[in-house]
Amino acid sequence: MARDTEAVAHTIAQIAGEYPDRSALAFDGDGKLIDWQETDDGPWVNGAHAGERIFVVAGGASESDVEAQIAESGDR
Repeated sequence: MARDTEAVAHTIAQIAGEYPDRSALAFDGDGKLIDWQETDDGPWVNGAHAGERIFVVAGGASESDVEAQIAESGDR
């Protein structure tokens, strides 16, 4: 994993840890929180489009979970 990708994963994991009760958190490619879902079947609160939600992780996701998610997404 590239160093900048590691930094993004670290940032996302820190933020995800602050919101363990959120169903999903969406981030842009720089690791900025842009949207979230309160429940699995709920709407995206900020209405971000799918193309804007580069990384989507569960609330409370660990850094290793986030790193795996980034690797799975093709290391965008």
